[in-house]
Amino acid sequence: MRGERLALLSSDRNCFSEGILRKTWTSQVVFLFLLAGWVPVRASTPQFQKAVVLHVEKSQPTLPYRRRIADSPPPPTEYDYEVSLRMGCLVYVGLYQSAIDYLPSAIAPDQSVEVSVEKHVMRVRVSGDREITLEITRHYRASPGSCSSGR
Repeated sequence: MRGERLALLSSDRNCFSEGILRKTWTSQVVFLFLLAGWVPVRASTPQFQKAVVLHVEKSQPTLPYRRRIADSPPPPTEYDYEVSLRMGCLVYVGLYQSAIDYLPSAIAPDQSVEVSVEKHVMRVRVSGDREITLEITRHYRASPGSCSSGR
């Protein structure tokens, strides 16, 4: 009987030490995953390329139809500009929105600017470290003649 108790006690200790070992190992694995997640990921810095401003046009927002003067919409609170930029053989058309009627002087036809194209936006460096964001509305390949010429 005493031998059976020692055997049970011994097997309980083995199960207990296996449980501790399993919990310790699991916690170490979880710790490594958390540590790997906290490793600072190197943020990709935007790559700026030279582009030429082709065209700038102030666009008018489409307003809903109103029957009576009392139903007229309030004045616009945003000013929209459609800007066309050529980078190599690609022309990007973007929408610049401003709360005030302001467009940076660097965004003028035939001006050279630095542009970083991302998935749905373009970042245009206008002066020093200042950047403006344009929402890309469309892009297309420029005609071969205008692609190689200065304009």
